[in-house]
Amino acid sequence: MTVSTISKSNVSGAGSKSEKEEATLLQHVRQLREELEQTEALTRHLKLEAVQPIELLQEASRLVVALGELSSKLMVTFLDTAKDGRVRSRAKVLARRDESGSETDDAPPSEREDLIAAATVKEAPGARAIRPTEAEATLHAQRAKVIEREMLGSAAFCEEMGWTRQALSKAVKSHRVFFVERQGTRYFPAFFAWDALSRSQLQTVCKRLGELSGWEKWQFFTTPKGSLGCQTPLEALKSGQYKETLTAADGFAAR
Repeated sequence: MTVSTISKSNVSGAGSKSEKEEATLLQHVRQLREELEQTEALTRHLKLEAVQPIELLQEASRLVVALGELSSKLMVTFLDTAKDGRVRSRAKVLARRDESGSETDDAPPSEREDLIAAATVKEAPGARAIRPTEAEATLHAQRAKVIEREMLGSAAFCEEMGWTRQALSKAVKSHRVFFVERQGTRYFPAFFAWDALSRSQLQTVCKRLGELSGWEKWQFFTTPKGSLGCQTPLEALKSGQYKETLTAADGFAAR
């Protein structure tokens, strides 16, 4: 098989590859647009409802991570598309020269082989890792503030609850309370000891969340939900919506 034949087949196959890349690019754009619409909806909600600062920080952190990931994917796809476009253009030039029978080419043989291979072989999936380090750093900073302002160490938590260490251990094992970890230290949400909330109801709701991570459970309790009238589960419990909060917890755990 001649170089001309190889070049023609590779160039013809490049068209379908270009269409797939364009579809991927459009998909990332749609995802980015959806995240932006969520941000706008959240902004409108905050103008209408009195939302606690910590809830705003948590939702903002989630959006920062999501937008960072989508932006990175979009940029990677764009760069790949631009790179492959240059490769295909060069491959077409080689194909035309081979077709005309020209023996002279300004590209050395090694470059010709590389161009043909690049136009034919797709890059292995997962070869380029996406690391939104800035978004991750922002999320870690927000979580550190949550721990500092809204959580208690084990000893302080036991004191507020009137528990022994053994009682705390049993509550954790039965999922009646939860904790998050930072640098090997456990921290427990202070709202478990609030006088305005029924401890038994709060712990029952927490138990419904099962094996979810500590930060996922924190997100549930502190994020406004439409099913609760745009209240957080903590606010709903305070206003007497115990059954509705249990239903919301079941739905959140089943996601």
